[in-house]
Amino acid sequence: MVLWDILPKVFHSLEIILSTIGIALVVKTIWNVYNWIKGHAFEFRFSYLENLKNTDDMKIVWRSVWETKNINPRHEKQFFEKFTSNIEKLWKNGDKLRNLKTILIVLNDFSLFLKNRCTIFLVVWEEIFPKILEWHFRTWKKIEEYIDKDEKVLIWAEYDEALRTLDLMLQEIEKRVLRERQSYSFFRHLNRHSNNYCNMEYLEHLFANFYEIFFECITESPEHHDIWEHYFPVHWKITESNLRDKNNVISRISWKEFQLWARDRISNPKEDFDSSLQEVSYNLFPDVNPLMWSKILLFIFSTYDPTNRGRSIIERRWNFESSPRLRKDADPAVVDNLEIIKTFKLTDLLFKQEFAKDKVEKYVEDLKELRYEKNTLEEHQRWILLDFFNKMLKFLVDN
Repeated sequence: MVLWDILPKVFHSLEIILSTIGIALVVKTIWNVYNWIKGHAFEFRFSYLENLKNTDDMKIVWRSVWETKNINPRHEKQFFEKFTSNIEKLWKNGDKLRNLKTILIVLNDFSLFLKNRCTIFLVVWEEIFPKILEWHFRTWKKIEEYIDKDEKVLIWAEYDEALRTLDLMLQEIEKRVLRERQSYSFFRHLNRHSNNYCNMEYLEHLFANFYEIFFECITESPEHHDIWEHYFPVHWKITESNLRDKNNVISRISWKEFQLWARDRISNPKEDFDSSLQEVSYNLFPDVNPLMWSKILLFIFSTYDPTNRGRSIIERRWNFESSPRLRKDADPAVVDNLEIIKTFKLTDLLFKQEFAKDKVEKYVEDLKELRYEKNTLEEHQRWILLDFFNKMLKFLVDN
């Protein structure tokens, strides 16, 4: 109002209007400060994050958010919604190198501070884990799009680094849920995601990362019985029917990843008894006879002398042996016979060359010629293998 006496009266109305607006803004600011001091700061934070456009600010702000511990779960969820909104805006602006670098940095910070997030936040809420899986597929697809474009090598490199960050993020979440009893939601989301994005190359990449952690950690999980019986999808397991199903991609991937994992543990055992190998073998192959199947895996994956494979297997350390299955409300004899048939059928499907009729006959001859002292471990193992190969030979002849 300093200019009230200087300006002509025609401007007085304008001065009053401008002064009123100024006073209202000052009052509003004081009210906002009051609300902030009284603990109602989050509505201002969320409003700021929603409208955040400067990429340099994004890097600083989101790191400060995710490094904070013990955020109220309701607020934590809202933070992720704004985080998603920011990333989607950057993605929509096209494959600009500056935007991609920002996405990589904020994703890396989110991954770095996963330890500060509760597992309910990570997998139980519908909005979070599925969104991370969606980013994972989108990033993988972009890599495939740019992999042969030399002029886009810098963009490809950013996406490749982002995919590695998301791989590590998914593996860390998997470790957490296996330890902290949140496996149900994890497997439900992962199963739904794999059904929605049924691309063979992508699923191979996704499940290679999944099984790298799963095979090593499942035995120590407090939920491992429930996981195998209820959470782990049946069509991911390795059975003859699953493998013969042309639409079942994941069962074949399960078999490929199991081979890579089991071969090293059997050929280069680090302990006398491998409980992880026993558990995975027992549950991942639900139709076979566990005792017989363990011998098949030992025979196939052990290193051996080509002149006498049987001797090599007998005289090496057998570092796992599965126990029989417990079946309720079933005749044990009938179940055992059915399991043995299914074991031979799966063996014939997976190891047709190693267990061809002429080779099995040679294994039987070699085992009969071997001699060990009575009541020794080697003699016991020789009889076990001989019994198996005689049954296998009968199966091949009959079928």
